[in-house]
Amino acid sequence: MTSSEFRAKLDRQARRRTWIIVFVTAVIAGLGGYAWAQANSAAHAQQHRADQASAAATQACDQLKALGYPCPFDTAKFRGEQGPEGAQGPQGPQGPAGDPGAPGPQGVAGPQGPAGQKGDTGAAGAQGPAGPGGPQGAPPASWSWPDPVVPGLIHTCSRDAASPDTAPTYTCT
Repeated sequence: MTSSEFRAKLDRQARRRTWIIVFVTAVIAGLGGYAWAQANSAAHAQQHRADQASAAATQACDQLKALGYPCPFDTAKFRGEQGPEGAQGPQGPQGPAGDPGAPGPQGVAGPQGPAGQKGDTGAAGAQGPAGPGGPQGAPPASWSWPDPVVPGLIHTCSRDAASPDTAPTYTCT
């Protein structure tokens, strides 16, 4: 037998073992689930019978009391012992809003708060009427300007000293 034939034979045996393990695990899981379902079903049936017996005993006692006779047995014994508290269930939906309550009494006034920040500048107002004209100003004493043709040459005009304000005369250089 060659090494490749030997490896193929080992692979077949490994696959067979894997399938056997999977099958046995499935059978055990199925039997365990079946046993759990049977036990659960029996417990539910027994609880149902106990609830029916307790309800019938309570109804019989109520009928006897209505006729004026005392109840010959204690119905609390049919209920059994209180079991442990179960886990809290999920929160239910919110109920409808209730009616508004009456207003409460007026509270005491609180302390004065700090001053607020300065507000933004308001919009400009409308322009007012023109004011009265001012007095006539004096003519300029002198002025100067650069020569547009010769760079660096500045022209200056000065008012003549004897010229009146109403008709000034100037000498320019």
